[in-house]
Amino acid sequence: MEVDPIIGFTGLCLARCVDDGEWYMGHRGEPGEPIFCWSSYGADLGIAIDGL
Repeated sequence: MEVDPIIGFTGLCLARCVDDGEWYMGHRGEPGEPIFCWSSYGADLGIAIDGL
C-alpha cells in the first residue's frame, strides 16, 4: 500500500493510506523498513492517536 505521512511513536507507527485516506497502525523495526499494519482507525487522525 502506498502511504504518505507516517507518524512514529516509539516502535508503533500510524501511516495514512493514499488510496483510502485511512490511518493504519503498525510497527517497524528501523526507519526505512516495511511497516507491518494490523488495524485501520479510519480517516480521523485524532481517533487514530487515541487508539495508540
